[in-house]
Amino acid sequence: MIPQKLKTNATIYKVLGWIYIIVGVLVGIGLIVGGVLTGDSEAMVGMIIGAVVGGILGIIFGLLYLAIGKGIHNRKEWAKTVGFIFAILMLLSIPIGTILGIILLLGFSDEQSKAWFSGAENMDPHNYQPPQY
Repeated sequence: MIPQKLKTNATIYKVLGWIYIIVGVLVGIGLIVGGVLTGDSEAMVGMIIGAVVGGILGIIFGLLYLAIGKGIHNRKEWAKTVGFIFAILMLLSIPIGTILGIILLLGFSDEQSKAWFSGAENMDPHNYQPPQY
């Protein structure tokens, strides 16, 4: 069974993923509508380009966050590595990102979490012994 701290990490990444996707789509739609409503052809082109770029980036980051959340559940080492890097970057987003980054980093550095990614089977959190290296 997945350790609770990693379950929390996966949930955070999944929620952030959906937020990025939703915001990316809404920003895209908003900029397109705003560009059309300006009536200025140059402003319209700029806003449409911004909408496409912003929307695509939001969706890409959202899908990446969703993949990290799923990868954590599936014990993928790349999910731990990429998730750890993103958690470090989140520390710069004061205050909410900093709090989430700390929670994520603590989750990844827990002994049970390390054992999870090393493939330890049948982990009983009440009778857990860390691996001996």
